[in-house]
Amino acid sequence: FSDFVVIGSKMEGWLTKQGGRVRTWKKRWFCIKGAQLVYFKYPSDSEPLGAINLAAPDGSLQCEVRYVPQDMEPKKKYCFEISSNNDKRTYYCFATSSKEAEEWVDALSRVIYASRGGGMFGTDLSRQLQREGRKPGAVPYIVEACVKRIRKDGLDVVGIFRLPGSSVEIKQLKQAFSRASLPEIAEVDIHTVASLLKEYLRQLPEPLLTYAHYDSFTSTAKKLKHGSDDNAVELLTPVVKQLPFNNFIVLKFLCEFLHEVSQHCEVNKMSLVNLATVFAPNFCTTEDSSAEALIRHTPLVHSLTMAFIKYNEAIFSDPPPVPDVVAHNEVAELMFDEFDVDEETRQSHLGSIGKRDVDQIASAIQGPVRQVQQELIEVKKEKIKLERKLENAVLDVKFNQLAFEKEKERRIQAERKIKILASHMRALNIALPNIDANFDESESDE
Repeated sequence: FSDFVVIGSKMEGWLTKQGGRVRTWKKRWFCIKGAQLVYFKYPSDSEPLGAINLAAPDGSLQCEVRYVPQDMEPKKKYCFEISSNNDKRTYYCFATSSKEAEEWVDALSRVIYASRGGGMFGTDLSRQLQREGRKPGAVPYIVEACVKRIRKDGLDVVGIFRLPGSSVEIKQLKQAFSRASLPEIAEVDIHTVASLLKEYLRQLPEPLLTYAHYDSFTSTAKKLKHGSDDNAVELLTPVVKQLPFNNFIVLKFLCEFLHEVSQHCEVNKMSLVNLATVFAPNFCTTEDSSAEALIRHTPLVHSLTMAFIKYNEAIFSDPPPVPDVVAHNEVAELMFDEFDVDEETRQSHLGSIGKRDVDQIASAIQGPVRQVQQELIEVKKEKIKLERKLENAVLDVKFNQLAFEKEKERRIQAERKIKILASHMRALNIALPNIDANFDESESDE
């Protein structure tokens, strides 16, 4: 198994977690399942050792995730912590590399802060706009904030978008934006702000020109390369109009801004060619990451980006139709695969269902629920009787040893039946009857 695997907004892989009664470090296989971070001893295990709740159906903030500096406890490299707001516990995990730790924090943030409009790095563009409550025709807040700052202080800065910013500051800003805390960037180094914008575009699950339209754009770019600039608008306008509405709007917004940056090229040294070199990989990429594909398509994507920036006003003059916005609770769409954190046993699987569905289900299971409840009570009463018999048997020297073993076996069977029924009751979210029963607790990985 590889150390970690990123699949869309999901993620799984090995992390070393601090846990147990003596707070030792143990390597565990982690995966994000819906609204929980679940961990196993081995990837092939079906039963998890435990789970951490990341989000709630009502959208309330369940926990926080943040990096832990290496000079702070627990003094581990590539370490991050998950602080639970429910049980007030802090879970420490560390990865094997900085990139891996960053992938985990980004993936966790996409679940934890979704209800607040955060977790935008690696989130689908349309979904992020919906999270932020943006009106049709708007761009994500992070894009708007970065462009506004660069337009104010960075148009005449030499090497803007070409020179890198501070990796430490970029990491801090990423985390702040992901937590939807809307950090103040007025005093941040301008190259760091520019790098943050590029990082956001780079981490989009799909480039602005989309994988579906990649072939259309590259075939159009071939005609541009062999023709003249005069036909650029005529060729690109109908193709770009095929893009999803939000992709079209963000691409238009950025190309208008980059055209403005290019007009200051005598000072900032960022000509159309230089800007296209920087932004072409962020605008248009292929799912084929082979070296051959990159070599073959890079010149085409570069000329395409240059044309977008140079003729932005004409190419983006006619946007596609505004889509119907369907209001939905994104957090409710998460599959809340409940794993019991304390007993480390898997519980019920709840989907995104409406009130009418819940009422119908509740009505249908009332009879079976009452039957299970009654059976559980009877079994627990039987267990108590058996325990009393066993106590009397120990005192009675005339009690046959074979009978004693039979009574003991009956007691064990009763306890097993209780555990099974109790598990069913928990799966149905039904309170257990208040009858004493001492269960043997399994050792916890917590």
